[in-house]
Amino acid sequence: MTNSCLRGRTVGQDKKITGLLFPGFDSLMTQQQMSGTALRAFLFLSALVGIYSLIKWYGLDNISLTITSLVLLSILLISALLLRIEISTIVVANLATLAMVIHAGNVIYQTGGIHSAHILWPIGFTVFSYLLANSLSGLFWFVVAFIQVTVLIFLDHNGLQPEALPLSGSAVRVNDYSGYILPMAMIWLAQAYVYRIRRIAMENMILLRETAEHSAASNKAQAKSLEALVGNVKSITHLMHQLKSQLHETLATNNKNSSSIASDLDHQQVLSSEMQDKLKEALTAVDENKVLFSKMDELSGHFASEATEANDSMDSAVEAMSAIRDHNKDIKAAISVVSGIAEQTNLLALNAAIESARAGDAGRGFAVVASEVRELSVKSNEAALEIGKLLEMSMSNMAKGYDQVDAASQSVSKALQTISSMNDKLDLVSRAAMKQSERIKLLDITSQAISDFSDSSVESAKELEHSNEQLQDVFETMSQQTENLQQQLNSGGRRD
Repeated sequence: MTNSCLRGRTVGQDKKITGLLFPGFDSLMTQQQMSGTALRAFLFLSALVGIYSLIKWYGLDNISLTITSLVLLSILLISALLLRIEISTIVVANLATLAMVIHAGNVIYQTGGIHSAHILWPIGFTVFSYLLANSLSGLFWFVVAFIQVTVLIFLDHNGLQPEALPLSGSAVRVNDYSGYILPMAMIWLAQAYVYRIRRIAMENMILLRETAEHSAASNKAQAKSLEALVGNVKSITHLMHQLKSQLHETLATNNKNSSSIASDLDHQQVLSSEMQDKLKEALTAVDENKVLFSKMDELSGHFASEATEANDSMDSAVEAMSAIRDHNKDIKAAISVVSGIAEQTNLLALNAAIESARAGDAGRGFAVVASEVRELSVKSNEAALEIGKLLEMSMSNMAKGYDQVDAASQSVSKALQTISSMNDKLDLVSRAAMKQSERIKLLDITSQAISDFSDSSVESAKELEHSNEQLQDVFETMSQQTENLQQQLNSGGRRD
């Protein structure tokens, strides 16, 4: 506990010192985030150095150093923009280091070469390249610094180094202080940053060790719990074996029942389809019979109407023939009267002829008239007799016709009664056919419902079979998992 407090206090002091230059930095940041934070701080400090250098060298009217100061500030601004759009920190760090190398090399060269107060800057570039980029970049800038320093030494030993810039006393002091102190301050910041990272790494290692010790203690407790759990799992495995056997038997029974149900439902569906077809045929036949009965009813009504009219006509004919028979009797009586008159006229004519013969010549004309009257009476009598015979024949035929018409009338009356009875029976048959049609329709609807239920039952049977297949898959998976668990428990027991 004391070590943790001391470590916390030390890290807190490091944060106070470096937090001013590396804002937002803590131990939970990733390497990329820490590199970005350090790189932003480096760019900020480099920009301050560049602004200071620009003001100093511009005030001393040194065009070359003023230009490289502007180049430094420009490249630093571009680097900041690249970092803003999340370009790789390695690229941005190398670009900023290049700007510093260009400007620092120019400053060292013009302020005395190897004897310049700014000769520490190459060391700072090497340190910062290792810190901000990577080892390959650090090696590269070390080589550049090594070559730069070697060239300066060569120029100095061979008298090729140009004279340093002429500076006044105060300018020399400022140049010396800034030349030596600024690189040292930058190097100190880099080392403080590295020290802080190392301290955080150590803190994390200690925390990891404590976490590992705590985890070991927890693992021991968990091992005991695991032993109890293994015992429970073994019991569960045994129960699962028993359940597996029961489930296997249940699956076999379900599969057998499902197959039987599916077969029965298929047969029922076929029978229902056949019954529905037969009902449709019966319904069609009943509809045809209804149409036929309707036509027969119409024809029967038509026949009844015509028979009624015929019966009425026959009744009229019978009445007319009865009237004719009565008239014929009157005519026969009249003919008898005429025949009697003809006989009397014949007697009178005979008497007249006798009288005319007695009268002689005076009665000859009267005799002729009497003879003519006699002939006329004879002919009248013959005609009356002939008419009587014809009348007798007509009356005989009339009697026969009357009897036939009367018999026909009775037959028509019986036919009317038969047609009426047939109409009643046809009406009963038609009503029965309608009821039968309605019953067949209800039976067809019921059959359709049974067919739909059969279809639904078939689908349910298929779903049941599919469920059994899924249950079989679950059973196989459970069996495999049970076996794997049993093997793992056995292997764990052997290792123990």
